[in-house]
Order: sequence, then C-alpha cells, then structure tokens
Amino acid sequence: MAKDKKTDTLNKGHKHLFGSTEKSDFILNMDFDGAQKMCSRFCMLAVLIISLVLIPAYYTQHIEMYVEENMPHYLGDNFIFYSASMVMLMGGLGYLVFDVARQKGLVDLKNNKTLILPILLLVSTLVSALAAGSKHDSLLGYIGRHDGFLMTLGWLGLFAAAAALSDGKRKKALSDLIVGMGTFQAIVGIIEAIPAVSSVTSNYFENLFLYPSTTDVADASKGEIFISQEENYTSFGVYLKGRIASGFLTSPHALAAFLSVAFALAIGGAAFDDNKKRRILYCIAAPIMAAAACLTDVYAGVLGIGAASFIVLILAVVKAAKGGKGALAVFIPLAVSGIAAGALFGTGTAEFNDEKVIFTDSYVVRSIGHYERYDYVYGMADKETDTRGIYDYLFGDAVNVISDRPALGVGPDNGIYHLSKYNLTMDRSYNEYMDTAMQKGVLTLILYAVFLIATLIKGIKLAAGFINGKTDWVSAAAFAAVLAYMAQAWFNTTWFSATYIMFIAAGLCWDISVKGKNCKV
Repeated sequence: MAKDKKTDTLNKGHKHLFGSTEKSDFILNMDFDGAQKMCSRFCMLAVLIISLVLIPAYYTQHIEMYVEENMPHYLGDNFIFYSASMVMLMGGLGYLVFDVARQKGLVDLKNNKTLILPILLLVSTLVSALAAGSKHDSLLGYIGRHDGFLMTLGWLGLFAAAAALSDGKRKKALSDLIVGMGTFQAIVGIIEAIPAVSSVTSNYFENLFLYPSTTDVADASKGEIFISQEENYTSFGVYLKGRIASGFLTSPHALAAFLSVAFALAIGGAAFDDNKKRRILYCIAAPIMAAAACLTDVYAGVLGIGAASFIVLILAVVKAAKGGKGALAVFIPLAVSGIAAGALFGTGTAEFNDEKVIFTDSYVVRSIGHYERYDYVYGMADKETDTRGIYDYLFGDAVNVISDRPALGVGPDNGIYHLSKYNLTMDRSYNEYMDTAMQKGVLTLILYAVFLIATLIKGIKLAAGFINGKTDWVSAAAFAAVLAYMAQAWFNTTWFSATYIMFIAAGLCWDISVKGKNCKV
C-alpha cells in the first residue's frame, strides 16, 4: 500500500512569518547564535551599503542633469540623497531585526526601562518636525544635510539592532568592518591631500573658498586660484588650493566624526584582543586614521582622535594593573599616531582651517547661507579687528534662535528658511548640541543629552566588566568611541554619512541582549 505523501501544513496552530510552513520559518527555527548572527550581519551590511553608495557622488558631482530657475542640478546630488535614504531604510529595517530578536526572547526589555529614552527622543523630534514650516525638509531633511525626523528614526533603528547584539565574536566581526571602513575612508582622505594624486578622488574640498569675485585677482604665490562663473555658477571667486581630506563622506567634518569612532575601536582591539593578526592589523590601521583626521584641517578631527586615545589609554593602564600586561601594547599605535600627527602639523602639511572648511562646506558644496559671516557682509563688524573664532560666532547665532524658539526650535533642517529673520550666516552652528536645540528644541536636546549620559553609564559598567574579565573589549572600546564622538561634537554637527556609526557604537554600549549559552566573549 502506497504511503501518503507528507506535506507541510500551514501554521499548525502557530503564527509563522508570511504564512510560511513550520519547516521554512527562519524565525521559528532561529537559535540564539542565529539571532546574534542576524544582528551582527545586519549592522555590517548597513555600514557597508551606506558608505559605498556615496562613492559615485564624488565622480558625478560635475555632471549636470538640468537647470531650474538658473540653478544647475548635478547627478552627484542624487547619490547623496540615495546614501541618506539608505540610512533611513536600513534604520527602518533595524527595528524589524530588533523585533525578531524580541520575539525570540533575546532582548531583555523588562530590565531595560531606559529604552523609553530613544522613544521619547523620537517623539520630541517628530513634534518639532510637524510644527516646522517646511514639513518636507523637517521629515526627509534638506538636500546635503538630511537631518530630518526620518534620519533620527534611522539612526535609532541601527542603535536598536546593535543593542540586541551581545555575542563577543559577532561584535568583533562588526568592529573589523567599522575599522576597515574607517581605514578605507582615511586612505582616501590621505590621497586627497597629496598634490600628485589628489585629483583621482574628485574631492569636494580640493579648493577652499576665500571670497567671491568676477575677475581673476588670485595671488598664485599664496596658493590662490580663480574659479570663474562659467566653472561654478553659484560660487565663483577666489579659492585656496587646500586639498582637505574628506574621504567619501562629503565633508572633512563628517570624516572627523566617523574616524573618532573607528579609531577608538582600532586602538581598543590593538590593546586588548587575543588574536595576534587582528592586533597587528589594528595597529596599522590606527595611525592611518590618525593621519587622515589631522588632514581634515578641523578641530573635530584632532579632538576626536585625542579623546579616544586618552580614554583607551586609561582603560589599558587599569587593565594592565589588573594583570593584563598585553594591554600596554596600546602605546605602539598611539606612539606612531602621535609621531604622524606631529610630523603633519610640524611641516605645515596639516593646519587648522576650520572657518574656510565651514564656508566651503555650507556656501559652496551645499549652497546654503552667506559667503562669509553675516556681520561682515552687512558691515556690522570689522573683519580686521574681530577676534571671535568661527565657532564662537556661530554659537552666538544659535543662541539667538534658541532664545526666541526654545520649545520646538525652527524644525529639523529648517534653519535655511530663517536666515534673514535671525541674521544667520548659515543654517548650522557646527556644534551638534546647539544645532539640536536650535532645530529641534531644548526639550529634544535634554532628551538627547540624557540618552548619551545613559549610554556612558552603561558603557562604564561594561568597561568595568571588561577590566574584571567578565565582558568583551568591544563594548569597552565602543564606550570610548561614544565619548570621543561626544567630545568632537562640540566642533561638529550631524552627518547622515557619519553620525549613524556613533549610534551603532552606542547600541554596543547598551548591550540589552539576554546572554545565552552560546554567547562568547
């Protein structure tokens, strides 16, 4: 007698993904290690996609697509938008990854009530976005800035996926990719700074804007060049041959922010990892990133690297005092990085050009604001006698806006629509905390600050656990990365191409996953 053919019966009383069978339902069959692999690989995929999509923007920035109201539009802008969209999309998928981890019982929600903080941060940002004048920009972000509500949603989605990751082996794999991508961006940045090969990368910051002019009055002896209106319709004038490192991240400030996180992980792995090959590779990567950070010619680059070095050095000394003598190997990449930084600044190859970089970034690259400080444009201050630094000046601009609109700010990425009302030079203050208050309100700034403080507290606990041999080094290094990012943020703003990496590091500090039997340090 023939046997009846076996068939899978849908659901069999259980709820399966997309009505799939019990045999094929990957969620039902996923074990702890499988869920950890999912979280790790998702975060790695997000870093890879977001970074690589930006590369075509550099090589298509001069390809004109059309002209609207005498304003040319370039193909490179599309790729910048695609990359920003990838952050939003991958962040959205991050919530699904987090939910799968929750369904599998791998996320400890009961003992992590502080998860209400990112939710409140999202709600506060949404309220500010809905109250803004331009709902389009407050939700999607202004072209080139892309700091709307959906970007915050994306950042926190990536944070959630990283927070569900606790397996030490998987964390190291994620660290490898972040360090590798940081090294890649650093190498590109170094190439951008070398005169003989700088043109290979089509750098946005090949030249630094000095002042507008319709005639060639550039002083070649000072390294100045003239760019005519035919060459640049919106930002013609005199430029300085700068060759500033920005990687493939569209801004030196963005590169500085990204490297502050990647460098912290690199020197952490060089000091603490048990794998000799990884330690050697990280030792090589760290000085490369430090050199590129110096070549950004902005305070944030040096401050981020310096803060990461100081924090990891303290952790290494304490670890060595507890018997982990190998931790003192951190002095190798730190010494080489210090020598590289000293050589670059000592020879004048690197120097601080923050104001020139900021105006090139805002006025030239993103066509936002004035070509120089508002007070200079309208004769309200003497340029020759004004002693205020650019960050002090822009800080004052932000204070004016915050004092008038403390509750909700002007709305995410809506600063450009309030330049005249508040006599603003540009839409940003290049201080992430002031920018948050100016755009999204003081309440959002407070919630963001509390979120960061909670991240540091959790990071300190994990770092202490690592010192005592109870947790892995990646979370300790991630704590250093978040603190380094916070330090450089005083002279930086948010970047769709870089800020997301800090939120991934923050997730590694929260580490809310329930530890399973297969969780390896």
